[in-house]
Amino acid sequence: MIIKKRLFLITLTFLIILGIGTMLVLYFQPDAVTAKSVEAISGFTENSAVSNVPAPPNTNMEYPLVQEVGGIKMEVTDTAIEALEGSAGEYFTADVCYDLPNQKTNYEFTLGGQTKSSITLTTPNETIFVYAWKIIGFYNEDANGTPQGNCARLYFPVSPSTNLDHLTLTISRMSTPIADLPDCDKAQKKLDDAKQNIKVECYDNGGYGISEKPKDMSAEEARAIALDAFIDIVEGPWIFKLK
Repeated sequence: MIIKKRLFLITLTFLIILGIGTMLVLYFQPDAVTAKSVEAISGFTENSAVSNVPAPPNTNMEYPLVQEVGGIKMEVTDTAIEALEGSAGEYFTADVCYDLPNQKTNYEFTLGGQTKSSITLTTPNETIFVYAWKIIGFYNEDANGTPQGNCARLYFPVSPSTNLDHLTLTISRMSTPIADLPDCDKAQKKLDDAKQNIKVECYDNGGYGISEKPKDMSAEEARAIALDAFIDIVEGPWIFKLK
């Protein structure tokens, strides 16, 4: 009898210990983490943290945004965040369509000038120079189907710290590229008429150099002034408040 009672107590004790152990295991076992539970806790969807770059602004923006300066019309037709083939990082892009000055005789005019500072994207914290651009189509066809302008995509480098809340796109000018064989006589006349006191010389194999400049003028400033004498320019600026 005593032996049976002891066996009963031992068995009961074992069952109690087993039950307590089972409860402890279940209590400390972590809950299974699913995409749905993460979404509910953090507020992120499965793809929301894939990119470190802010989402493009102005998803409700109504395009096109139109500016006309000096009889030249430009339109911003879209903006986005995207990669640029052959380049690291991501870029804020703006698609801009524009009339060509003297379109019947000259199709070489492009946005900006020979320096990147002629096209800028201004954020609340910084001014970003255009990194690259490419022609993506034609613009404003006439009755015969001949385009009167071009459309270009502008690329501005952005990072996770770039503030895209308030943006201003400024295109300060349009210009032609410098000719393979520059016309020194024409450029020198422009410089003399403007009383810049800069002398230029052209080389037989193309290109040009500055042979004389004022002493108080930096070489960089002289190059910029001389370059403008070799190209045709239409001054803006065309300013677009993107937000």
